[in-house]
Amino acid sequence: MVACTDFVHTSVMPDLIHEYQNLAPGKICVDATLGGAGHALDTVKSILPEGILIGIDRDKDALAHSEAEEIVNTWSAKDLAKIFFEFGEERFSRRVAAAIVSHRERKLITRSLELAGIVSDAIPAASRKTTKIHPATRVFQALRIAVNRELEQIHSFMEQVVDILADNARLCVISFHSLEDRIVKQGIRKYEFGCTCPRTLPFCTCGFEKKLVSVNRKPLLAGKEELQSNPMARSAKLRVAQKTQGEI
Repeated sequence: MVACTDFVHTSVMPDLIHEYQNLAPGKICVDATLGGAGHALDTVKSILPEGILIGIDRDKDALAHSEAEEIVNTWSAKDLAKIFFEFGEERFSRRVAAAIVSHRERKLITRSLELAGIVSDAIPAASRKTTKIHPATRVFQALRIAVNRELEQIHSFMEQVVDILADNARLCVISFHSLEDRIVKQGIRKYEFGCTCPRTLPFCTCGFEKKLVSVNRKPLLAGKEELQSNPMARSAKLRVAQKTQGEI
């Protein structure tokens, strides 16, 4: 699928990330969204002159992936509606899926702008007028999550990250979707409150060792000033946890 390439992704919550990373010169930091969405420049300034920044993930546009085109042009209306609703939280998922299937019967969908137009036309006019985002935003989000298998990747990351973190190191995760945030929240809780012993026992017998401590119990959100300059930050949630040092 040919995608629009003039989109610029502005990093969200840069000030909060800078504050809660708790970096210092000589530290080692991993930025898993290096590129337009990452916070590499601010991070580098904090860890110079002897620090190390490891940057990964330079996926410019998941919708350029041929798999997105395959999904749009071959999946049934039922399956399309399912991912639009579950991954994109699109309440008109069935209408959108039906419109896509109807259009591709006449002509295959090969361009992102073409798909955006189909989705937009399928959304009721009243809803289009009241929303602050483009009508196709949730559908494109759903396709991105499906193509990149993002929920699987986030779950795998949360399972492994504790063993990678140094003692007292900070884990800062920004999510843009409720499903993503739930995985991050549960992943932190697993290593913070994972004891399975009955509460009636005076001490732990299951062998659980606390490895993470939440820095904030609730996710951090972008402020009003940032939301005015960067609407993309409206759905962002930042969770921060710290690796424990030995047994607590």
